[in-house]
Amino acid sequence: MSEEWFNEQIRKATCRGWKRSTTHSRKIMKKTCQKNDGGGEEIPDEDIFYYGGIEIWNPTDLQRIGSGYDDGHNIWTLDETYSIMTDIDMTGLPFDVLCQLSANAFKGKLYGNGFKIINLSPTSSTATSNGLFAYAQGAEFINIIMDSPKINLRQTYSCGSILGNAYLNPRCIFRNCGVIGNITVNIVTTGTGTINHIIGALCGGGNVYMHRCYNKANINIPAIGGIAQISGVVQIGGIGGSCYGAIEQCYNSGDISVVYAGTGASYLSGINSASSGMTITNCYNTGNITGEGTTVGGTSFTRVAGITANPTNTGFAFNCYNTGNMSAIGGNTKLVGGMTVSNGTLGAIVNCILLRGTVLDDAIGGPNTSIFMRNAVATATEMKPTLMQIQSDETVYPVQPIGAFVGWDFTHVWNIDGSKNNGFPFLRGI
Repeated sequence: MSEEWFNEQIRKATCRGWKRSTTHSRKIMKKTCQKNDGGGEEIPDEDIFYYGGIEIWNPTDLQRIGSGYDDGHNIWTLDETYSIMTDIDMTGLPFDVLCQLSANAFKGKLYGNGFKIINLSPTSSTATSNGLFAYAQGAEFINIIMDSPKINLRQTYSCGSILGNAYLNPRCIFRNCGVIGNITVNIVTTGTGTINHIIGALCGGGNVYMHRCYNKANINIPAIGGIAQISGVVQIGGIGGSCYGAIEQCYNSGDISVVYAGTGASYLSGINSASSGMTITNCYNTGNITGEGTTVGGTSFTRVAGITANPTNTGFAFNCYNTGNMSAIGGNTKLVGGMTVSNGTLGAIVNCILLRGTVLDDAIGGPNTSIFMRNAVATATEMKPTLMQIQSDETVYPVQPIGAFVGWDFTHVWNIDGSKNNGFPFLRGI
């Protein structure tokens, strides 16, 4: 690594508005608590750039993560820290899923440093989870960008572009990670019986803390389970599939379209499809979500919602909004909600808003919801307030005052600029 290359990375990081730490070695870049212009709010000190540990420069290096490979200087163990040093193009290249057994879960850190992993198509003939990693436990994934990943579905699969399954405790951490392009789903399911497909753009399922992550990629699955008479569950989310833990300051702008043929259920949502024990805070969805259920004997149902389709067992959403169109087609039962649909178990929707009128069974919670709601509102027309209107609590809409944003932090977390995000609120710094 040349001095010129490293100085260029410093320049790029500095242009993003953050100083280089002087208390760390030349291989570390760090967000500090002071902006370069001398102003701005204090923020927690957290690394999102790191050029130490074991360096990843090419597809071969990527495949060696956690393999025990000895390069003469380092042993590439499961608990090591790895740093991606450049964009890695996997177009047309084979890639075996990393950490295919829960007993060999990844426990280290992977820094993406804002570089892209392009057209990754991980495969395995045996693993029950799919992604760059099948299993991780207490691992950290920081500043990784997945560009047009492929997800290869098999029977009973938990899939994500970065991680299939965040296994048990301690939880896995995702910070400043994103997906762009399109997510291609390759269905390689064979046989009959119960088939469950759990897909999250970043992580399929398990115990997670996800902070300042996003998905801009469309997910289009034309025919899951059309192979035989099957039963099972399809759970697809724009950030997580069926995760629990916490998702904070994340958004989905990708469209999700799924056709499900079978006797089970499908849960589709912009942030996290099934949220058992999940708290979702300061998140939003602008993607359009469509679920089409085709009955193959028995009973099937489709649930579609902007934030979470199944907030069971103390699933909560705070300070979230949706502008995407939600729709369900076919199947025996269709439940559609602007924010959520509930199966009647405990959960809560607080300070959440549907910011655009949409034809729904129910604008907020679906037709059968018994979920606790407080200050959960829907507008009859598009609601694009200015920051001044929000801060002054000005009533400018016929149905709902801007005070619907009570409890939202428009100083540190949220912002509004009429020229960005179609005039709707967006998260600062993402």
